[in-house]
Amino acid sequence: MDDMARNQSINAVDVIPSDTINIPNPGKITSGTNTSGAALTLTDAGQNFLNSATNPNGYNIRGGDVVYSAAGVICEIESVDSATQLTLKVPGIAAGTYDIYKGNVANGDSPGYSLFVGTTGDVAIQTPGGEDVVMKNVGNASFIPQQAIKVKAAGTTATDILALL
Repeated sequence: MDDMARNQSINAVDVIPSDTINIPNPGKITSGTNTSGAALTLTDAGQNFLNSATNPNGYNIRGGDVVYSAAGVICEIESVDSATQLTLKVPGIAAGTYDIYKGNVANGDSPGYSLFVGTTGDVAIQTPGGEDVVMKNVGNASFIPQQAIKVKAAGTTATDILALL
């Protein structure tokens, strides 16, 4: 493998800025439709969230994993309550389609992600070392030369951000 190929990302995930939730690991593990009207639960009769069903597929859903709604809302899973219901840590996911990603819990093990900014603005991040940094006036189609574990909603005005791994 040449040096250029080693320097290229192999996975990416869209970033939904959050002041509390880290960028999830790339590669959604499952998708579906939330039929719950309750703000703290996600209910999907077409799913089986239990480990006995998900483990043969190569994953388990657990607290700390992340839900992205089609409306652009991000929430963290608190617990798997049953085959068809999850409890979320904070309200926010309304009825509609969703994707679930493995969580990227800050424990000092994550080297972070490179970021690509599609549409200009400021980008507020948290580094793997825990520092809060604001990159000002990042241009369209730019790469940020700092690893990030979180893109914060407060202070981020740029949009169309991708986390690259």
